[in-house]
Amino acid sequence: MSKGFTDVNQTATSSSENLSQQKEFSANGNSLDSATRRQKRKRTLLVVGVVAGVVILALALGLGLGLGRKHEITAPKYPSENYALVEQYQGTDFFNKFDYWSDADPTNGFTLYQLRANSQYENYTYASSTSAIIRPDTNATATGVNSVRIQSTKNYTQGLFVLDLAHMPHGCGTWPAFWTCDTDNWPTHGEIDIMEGVNLNTHNQMTLHTSDGCTMKNVARNETGAVLTKDCHSGAGATSGAGCGVNDTTHAALSYGAGFNANGGGFYAMDWRSTGIRVWFFPRTALPSDLQVLSDDPTSTAVPTMQNWGQAVANYPAGNCDIDSHFKNHKIIFDLTFCGDWAGAASSWNTTTCYDATTAPTCAKYMANSPSDLADAYFEIKSLNVYQYSGEGASVVGSEYYASSSTSATVQVASSTARTGAAASARS
Repeated sequence: MSKGFTDVNQTATSSSENLSQQKEFSANGNSLDSATRRQKRKRTLLVVGVVAGVVILALALGLGLGLGRKHEITAPKYPSENYALVEQYQGTDFFNKFDYWSDADPTNGFTLYQLRANSQYENYTYASSTSAIIRPDTNATATGVNSVRIQSTKNYTQGLFVLDLAHMPHGCGTWPAFWTCDTDNWPTHGEIDIMEGVNLNTHNQMTLHTSDGCTMKNVARNETGAVLTKDCHSGAGATSGAGCGVNDTTHAALSYGAGFNANGGGFYAMDWRSTGIRVWFFPRTALPSDLQVLSDDPTSTAVPTMQNWGQAVANYPAGNCDIDSHFKNHKIIFDLTFCGDWAGAASSWNTTTCYDATTAPTCAKYMANSPSDLADAYFEIKSLNVYQYSGEGASVVGSEYYASSSTSATVQVASSTARTGAAASARS
């Protein structure tokens, strides 16, 4: 058979078979379409169910995390403040703006605080055109080390406090601090520890102490330091009294002690407003330009812009702490005590290389036998400047400051009154 021709009978048979198959397909078409639609519906319902389950799970997890955080308060914004210089502690009259504390050390230190006359006679305090020195006696004594605690004659509420410190006390038994406090109303009016440490510490510790009702729990803080404690309550009934502390782990070993001194010191700055309280540290070798101006010329009246300071080492927002009610009428305080409730506590002393079971089982015994070790235990202060809001409503009346903050109503700062002999803070 030629491949070019088709058999007529074969063609007829094939047509008949094709017709039969088409009828069969037509008869089954409706049932096939119905099954397909059912399968599609099942797949659609399955997808919808899976999506709904994922959404519900996500919501549940989000709610759980939210409850776990207890609705963490967003970190506040600190707008630029219109500050002006209101006081400069610098030069030969540095100590004329401070009172000398002569009462017993409220932190139970191995310390005998001296009045102005004896402090100046013994050269525990003296000032030149470039710096002010605070140092202890280096003679052996079994009753305590003659030392100095001074506090500003003026009181302040809010402001920017900038300290240029060239050298700080350091060594076994030492407990220096630079802080602010209302010594007549502690802890009701709060305490701000800007620089503090003990013995051979290498990192500065910043702490707030308040009455009940001020906490840093569940608040976003945007800080570079390591949080130690979050409850600022330090008065009667407080769980520990430690306050809310932050350790400066940002600046290697430059923010406190031997490393600080070897590096030429640096700047501590504390910005206090209704929005919150922040503390910075800048090593001498890494100063922002506005602080470099003050370092180069301690008599400069230039106002820092704070624009290139970056995040604070310690940030205490007002989210769960009413700053205005917990902090007011503070004096600026420098003190150098020895041993006491922190430096001399067994938990501190026995863990240092200062401790010796035979020759120095306690801090007090070490201090009584090793006065020559106090040669490095001194403050050298280049300058301390205080800036406050200078916008509408700000004024200076005699020795009283009235500063209206951009974030709060007008705040009165109490008049300068000598507060020697008043009750003081019991710092942790």
